[in-house]
Amino acid sequence: MRRSQCLIRLFLLTTAIVGALISSLRAEQPPAAAILETYRANASKLTTLHLQVVQRQEWTDAFRESHRLRAEQQEALLKSLGEDPGQSEALGLPEGYSVSQFIETMRQQARHAREFENNREIEHRYEIFVDGDDYQLRTLWTWTNEPPEGGWAFPASNVTPESLPVDYALCRIYSRSSLQAPPARIWPGQPRPDSAAHVMLTEQHAGGTQSLDLPPFTAFMWVPLRGTRHPIDEFFSGQADDYRVVGTETVEGRELTIVDVILATEFQSGVQEADGSVTLTPMVNHYRAWLDLSRGALPLTLHRWQRLQGYDLSDADRKQPQKVTTVAEVRTLENGAFYPAATACDDYQLDPKASNFTQEQWAEVREGKRTVKQVVFDRMTWMCDVVRTDYPHDDAFFVLNFSNEQPLFDLDAGKAVGAIEQQPPLPVGQPAPPLQTARWVDGETRQLEDFRGQVVLLDFWGLWCGPCRGAVPANKLLQERFQGQPVVFISVHTAGGDPEKLAGRIAEFARQQEWNYLAAIDAGTMIENSQTCAAYGVQGFPTHMVIGRDGRVTFNSGLPPAGLEDLFGKSCDEATPEDEARMEAFQKAQFEAAGETYPPAEGLSQAELSEVLTRVSAFHLTQEIAAALAAEPAPE
Repeated sequence: MRRSQCLIRLFLLTTAIVGALISSLRAEQPPAAAILETYRANASKLTTLHLQVVQRQEWTDAFRESHRLRAEQQEALLKSLGEDPGQSEALGLPEGYSVSQFIETMRQQARHAREFENNREIEHRYEIFVDGDDYQLRTLWTWTNEPPEGGWAFPASNVTPESLPVDYALCRIYSRSSLQAPPARIWPGQPRPDSAAHVMLTEQHAGGTQSLDLPPFTAFMWVPLRGTRHPIDEFFSGQADDYRVVGTETVEGRELTIVDVILATEFQSGVQEADGSVTLTPMVNHYRAWLDLSRGALPLTLHRWQRLQGYDLSDADRKQPQKVTTVAEVRTLENGAFYPAATACDDYQLDPKASNFTQEQWAEVREGKRTVKQVVFDRMTWMCDVVRTDYPHDDAFFVLNFSNEQPLFDLDAGKAVGAIEQQPPLPVGQPAPPLQTARWVDGETRQLEDFRGQVVLLDFWGLWCGPCRGAVPANKLLQERFQGQPVVFISVHTAGGDPEKLAGRIAEFARQQEWNYLAAIDAGTMIENSQTCAAYGVQGFPTHMVIGRDGRVTFNSGLPPAGLEDLFGKSCDEATPEDEARMEAFQKAQFEAAGETYPPAEGLSQAELSEVLTRVSAFHLTQEIAAALAAEPAPE
């Protein structure tokens, strides 16, 4: 009896001591509000910041294997449907979704899977300047992962109207300043001297204007968006009541505080109910962070699970996180701030080998009797070479200035500043409007009326337009075919801010190509306010128009071909497989009428393919010009 009483007393004493220790530990853990205050105090020292960042995304063998298996499955299904079309009845397609649409979707998915199968890595380089609400983001246009001689480097010169097209030709610059209205200007870069680069004006923040993967402490660039920020910024985007202190853990000699938070997302997932109906349920992100309170409450490790709203938090202890972010380097800056200069985020997904599981095995997974290994599919890293808070600048640093000739585009309104309202393509039979020109390249003065009684071919084009330059061989061939006949060939280049300089570039291009059209430059200052293009309803480049001897339009390549009018203006996403089949049949007829094989033979070089396209284009324009020559003038 005494022994039992002693044991009971010992148990009660032990329980009291453990309870006291737990209470003591809980008392020592800072509340979430204090942790957030520690983080914000550190963040306040980073409101003036200069970063140079290398951001890299690498895909693993597991990622490539997953897409290889997916492509093989889709290709096998396509082959099976081709061999036995009767199977399509068993697909259970939704009403209004045809078998041909399903097959085309499967083909596209298989193609995409094959493309992903070859993914290796991509790299972006960013330079970021911040001062309070003003900031500037510079992105290097790295067309290849192979660095140029000397490596990738950000220009060091001041950003001026003169340096932009020279030093910053391969750099996109977003600059936001409270001294500008609207506050943001975007220089898109100018990789070719003859490219028509529009500077964009907008109220939007940088994250709303381009796809970005930026380092921590850049959350302000996504106002009001959420979900594309750096994981550390996303973790700290909640309110104090959202956070829950879980405990502490010592890792590599540092005492870290473990904190959970659940944050809403913009995503939903379908949940099947007992009656078979599907209910859309919001998705949430559950984060668990190991915070170093001695260094600005920076998370040294951050786990993320994406789950249905209302799920049990205790689940996190049993399931592997889908994303794991780690901090490899915390840098102490000159003003005492702490910055995570090297971070990485691993994305975990199901091991592609699990695709071999049977239905029974998947049922065991759902019941918790069997586990499925998750492996890294891709890794994103951010390496900050430069982290400073004392860079030299003034308020005007964030104001982008441009030359008077620079075309501007209002991104929020969706149109160029000063643009002329677009007109429909000029119909056949209409009188051709006058040519409004800034100048003729040869310095002469001409009017369209000067060519009454002759057939005129107008070629609306631009040096900035690759297909336009590619059409020059066909244009030259036409000129040779109608040499000595009453046919006049005129090229109308889109308007530019400096017609004199543009005329010199056009003349040099024509000399190199041995192209002898009469060359005009449209009146206006940019593509969107080119006066003649607007009058003729030109909506794409190049556009060819034939004007008869009576001054009326007899052909306009900007009009849809007969029988395909309903396809005019449809986007690729809107086009059905039947639409694509009709367009394919039209292209086949165009090639065969010109005596060419369609589709062109495989294995042709780019030069050989260009020659085929030149012959097809020249054939049909020859037909139109010849018809205009043979036609009787319309009565006045």
